[in-house]
Amino acid sequence: MNTLTELQQHKYKVTHQASDTFAARSKQVIEGATTHIYMGYGLPGSNEGESVWRIKRVSLFSDESSSTMWADGNADFDNIWSNAVSLSYS
Repeated sequence: MNTLTELQQHKYKVTHQASDTFAARSKQVIEGATTHIYMGYGLPGSNEGESVWRIKRVSLFSDESSSTMWADGNADFDNIWSNAVSLSYS
């Protein structure tokens, strides 16, 4: 494929990552021997104080195990990033 015409006729598979489509936020909170990492995803330009965020919490334990839970127990875009630490996770 050396010519412009050949390049234009070739179809490329395009893949997207969450970071390509969403605004992302993260924060780390250490509680004793457990480290919680909060990750939030919203549409680009989302206000951190609006109920438009999908938030998950990854907990890392001292025995090297981990768990992943979602705010409100689901992956809906209906949480406030500013409240990430105080939300209920399951």
